Amino acid sequence: MLGIFCSLTLAATPVVAAPFAPAPFARAPFAPVRAAQGKPAVEIRWLEPTEALAVLRRDHRPALFLYRGDGTSPAYEKEAAAALADRKLQRLLGGEYICVALTGDQLSQPYPLIPAPPSKGDAPKKGAEVPGEKTPDKAPDKAKEKRPVEKPGENAEKGPEKEPQKELEEKAPDPKEAPPTLGGKLGIVAPIPDLVVVDFREQVVRRFPEKFPPREILRRELTSLARKLAEQAAAAHRVEKLLEKAEYSYKAGERRAAVLSLVPLDDPKARKDLDDGLAARVLSVITAIRKDAAQAIASGEALERDRRFLDAASAYRQVSWDFPFPDIVKDAVRRQNQAMRKAQTGG
Repeated sequence: MLGIFCSLTLAATPVVAAPFAPAPFARAPFAPVRAAQGKPAVEIRWLEPTEALAVLRRDHRPALFLYRGDGTSPAYEKEAAAALADRKLQRLLGGEYICVALTGDQLSQPYPLIPAPPSKGDAPKKGAEVPGEKTPDKAPDKAKEKRPVEKPGENAEKGPEKEPQKELEEKAPDPKEAPPTLGGKLGIVAPIPDLVVVDFREQVVRRFPEKFPPREILRRELTSLARKLAEQAAAAHRVEKLLEKAEYSYKAGERRAAVLSLVPLDDPKARKDLDDGLAARVLSVITAIRKDAAQAIASGEALERDRRFLDAASAYRQVSWDFPFPDIVKDAVRRQNQAMRKAQTGG
């Protein structure tokens, strides 16, 4: 009887599927199986030099220039092809670097410079003819029509007029001022194979000449370099904005606000994470401001020599307000107190 009761109870109880039970077809048909296939490789895009430098200047990413020697070094080309077939290196180069494969002909081409902004002279002048527009008729200028006739020997002091061809030759650009070639800028000399890495400032930071490095060494160095350059690019993006705002504020007369924004960068340790160019620029701005502070203190000293102690104290007080560097404030306050004591005691 008990067995019959249990069987009837089980038959009457409805079977409810677990709400979180995975269905046999839950896996998407296109989901990658890492155990079987591994991480998918990232395709390396080889760009032309002009396009690569445009991306570098826009995204502040490093670029890698590879020159294989134009067939003069089969061993180098074989080692390079084997290393570039590595999936880990492909992911690194495809994700972190802008890659350029150079030829010997491209090395002699001019280095693509940053285009200069349009000058004010490019805009059409007032009254100039604009294509497609009719200009009103103007009365002839009598002053231009009546030109004095030069007499013989009148312009003898000015010397003979220069021929147009000679003027063009004299105005020809100096070869020293010509833009550098791509190979000259990167330091690549054909037909020696070379692998060059430039940072977001377009400065060469790493070079592997003549012999292609082993893939493990190359991947390790490029990984470390990409991390360092990414940190410098992020710091540059932040500091450049701060520096431009500080320079503008200082020129506008808001000295205290400008100096307060630069005080954290006055410490050399705070500039160690910046690239060399930006660190030098920050130091130059801070040095110029400190020079102005020194001149202001010198003006206070001149007032003291003239026994104008109250005016000197006021000048030192203004220095401590305008230039709130800790060491300058300390020195200005000390000088202010000394000037006040001299004013009370008569010097």
